Amino acid sequence: MFRLSSFGFVRKMCSFATNGKKILDFSDIPAAKGLPFIGTTLDIMKAGSAPKFHEYIEKRHEDLGAIFRERIGSLDCLFISDPELIREIFLHEGKYPRHVIPDVWKLYQRKHENKRGLLFMDGEEWLHHRKIMNSLLLTRDFAAFSNPIRDSAERLVGKWRSEETGKPIESLESDLYRWSLETITNLMVGSSYQQLRPEIEESLERLSRVLHRIFQTSARLFIAPAQICKFFGTRSWREFEDSVTETLSIGGDIITKFLNNRDLHDGILAEMMTREIPRDYIERIMVDLIIAAGDTTSFSTLWCLHMLAKHTDEQESLRREIEGRESLAADEIPALKATVRETLRLFPVAPFVGRIVGGNGTILGNYRIDREIMAIVSLFTSSRDPRNFHEPQKFNPKRWIRSQDSTEHKRQASLPFALGARSCIGQRIAMKQMCELLRQILLKFHLDDHSGHVIPILQLITVPDKKIKITFRKI
Repeated sequence: MFRLSSFGFVRKMCSFATNGKKILDFSDIPAAKGLPFIGTTLDIMKAGSAPKFHEYIEKRHEDLGAIFRERIGSLDCLFISDPELIREIFLHEGKYPRHVIPDVWKLYQRKHENKRGLLFMDGEEWLHHRKIMNSLLLTRDFAAFSNPIRDSAERLVGKWRSEETGKPIESLESDLYRWSLETITNLMVGSSYQQLRPEIEESLERLSRVLHRIFQTSARLFIAPAQICKFFGTRSWREFEDSVTETLSIGGDIITKFLNNRDLHDGILAEMMTREIPRDYIERIMVDLIIAAGDTTSFSTLWCLHMLAKHTDEQESLRREIEGRESLAADEIPALKATVRETLRLFPVAPFVGRIVGGNGTILGNYRIDREIMAIVSLFTSSRDPRNFHEPQKFNPKRWIRSQDSTEHKRQASLPFALGARSCIGQRIAMKQMCELLRQILLKFHLDDHSGHVIPILQLITVPDKKIKITFRKI
């Protein structure tokens, strides 16, 4: 008995040395205390549930450190906010990076026998289609995208100029939604968009109204066991199911109209068809791209406008940088790109990014991860940590412009589009789209904020807790 307990004690106190690092056991990772079966679910609910989850995890990091374990319901999670560990996860995720699909989506797919796009694929199927989409959306020459992105921005800015009243724009959020959806559909069909636009006007309008409900209802099912909610047909489950069904139906109709058009000569869809991708895969991938682009790009832009309206000195400085640079693509103007990056540091659209790690001798930092576990990167925490950014609560776009005067910071602590093989497939389009709209807005309007104190909450993505009120005054 003494020998066994002594061996356990010695094993616990000793460590393995690998490349000069002292490697500790998985059990040595600090852990949050929870209850059997439900883990820390009650603690999360007490802290404000899903809308406040980012604040809850930030407090956990303060108490337990940059890496800790927590069991949420039936899911064991490893939360990480250290920039070096974050980089390790993304750069060593292997040939087939895996992530956990929320239970509520898996249940929907099984019930409706509805396969989805890239986000839901794994293994060889994912790798094959990801390589194709990389060539279409990430590594290509983007010159062909310039006109559709500019045209969609001009239509929105023209709408606001015609409606300018000296009061905050009531439809700001829904207008940005519509603009985001219009831009991605414009890019899909290229020069055929003006011809097809009347056919999809009503569908885009319906989609802009229903799409955000998916994120709202998914967030409500974040803590509650999805299987139980589905079994009892709770209101949250029914609303989620209805919103997904309606969104997929509208998105599918739009893509079908596009694919049935014989004049489709350019744009993303035409390029996909030349790659001999099966039609059902094209529909799945592109409908999911519409769903992802709608919320993420619109709310990221909304946060940008809010920060510029609040910080008029930064707004005027950026306007001066933009003037006279019409020959440049908007995302090639350093100050404009830095403004978007700084906004996404403070309000990362995806405050948590997950990857399945562990097993096969995995070493993460100073810990041996001897079994597979869900590693969750706490981007909201890392991007606001004073150890990573000087005065992290301050809106300071200049921190992203490299110069002798720029304050040193850890860039990998803010990765709004993630990193590695499974990073956001639409990141370059989103950056170009946001920068172009901001350029056109700042050249036409002065922005005044009337929102008051706004805090970020979670509805799967980071959204404001109240309506953003901004007055657009014509220049």
